[in-house]
Amino acid sequence: MSKPKEKHIERLLKGQKSGINIGSRSVPHHLRSHEKVQFEKAINQRFLTFKTSQRVNLENIWDKYCESKIWTVIVVKNTEDGLGEVLVDHKIVFSGDLKAAKQYAHSLVTKHHQL
Repeated sequence: MSKPKEKHIERLLKGQKSGINIGSRSVPHHLRSHEKVQFEKAINQRFLTFKTSQRVNLENIWDKYCESKIWTVIVVKNTEDGLGEVLVDHKIVFSGDLKAAKQYAHSLVTKHHQL
């Protein structure tokens, strides 16, 4: 399978074919306008924050984007009870207060930038 590039991710988030074999009709990637704003914020922060009640599309496209940039996939999930979970490569590494979860994710990004 080919390594995705930013142009392929851009096509997926618009609901188009990627141009390489990275998308799947059974895995949604198309983003709505408010999700695109979250996606852009995630790019700047280098980690994604979203509510567990949101559509899975944003998490799917973030995963592909990180793969294209060779970034560690860092996600902060805002759970329905108001807590936060930090996932690194799809594994929970922190669970607790949402603010603390975001700070932890930020520290991970800083740590990965130094490597």
